[in-house]
Amino acid sequence: MSAVTRRGLLKGAAVAGAAGALPISAAALGAQRLVIYDSRLPQSLAFARTMPATHAIDLAEAHETRFAVLRNDLPEGLTVEALTRRSDMVDLRQELARQGLRISGSPRYGTTLVRWSMKPR
Repeated sequence: MSAVTRRGLLKGAAVAGAAGALPISAAALGAQRLVIYDSRLPQSLAFARTMPATHAIDLAEAHETRFAVLRNDLPEGLTVEALTRRSDMVDLRQELARQGLRISGSPRYGTTLVRWSMKPR
């Protein structure tokens, strides 16, 4: 398990800053947002802390419950913002697509993490 370091927090803040550069946020428009992150990764945790959300999934806990949260029906109009490992992105996007969400924009790949988003069809 990696400790949270100053360098990791600064890297996370840079990623979060890029996420903040998006146009009008979904929260400002009254839409529901699901943020998916992994609290074991400092950059992902920093991303989650800066992203306004009505729902959140921490992959550190979701793996233990085998993603029970995602197997339930998701709220209508839910958008997804995530910063995860590539392997998690592949699995999560497949399940979210099954529930009627589609990829919105191209995923942005970092050295270890991928920033991706989905919205309703």
